[in-house]
Amino acid sequence: MDWLIVSLLVLILIGQVFILKKVRQIMSEIDDLESKVAAESTVIASSNALLVAIKSALDAALASGTDAELKARIVALSAKIDADKESISAAMVANTPAAPPV
Repeated sequence: MDWLIVSLLVLILIGQVFILKKVRQIMSEIDDLESKVAAESTVIASSNALLVAIKSALDAALASGTDAELKARIVALSAKIDADKESISAAMVANTPAAPPV
């Protein structure tokens, strides 16, 4: 009877070791995913900051008074930048999965 209890305890310990290894593997994968998300967020923030800076420069050039053709091109570029920012935002919303129900 004692050998049966010892055998069961050994099986339980082996199961716990297996579970612990899986938990460590999952935690490692989560760490990797968090790093990738942080890098992606940095890229998105940088591209958005770049678009804002370019638009500000174009708006400043437009305010300084230029000839009609250049002014029209600047207005078109400024509108394109606004559209691109909205497109990036819409793509992020569309490609972000919904939170799972609780």
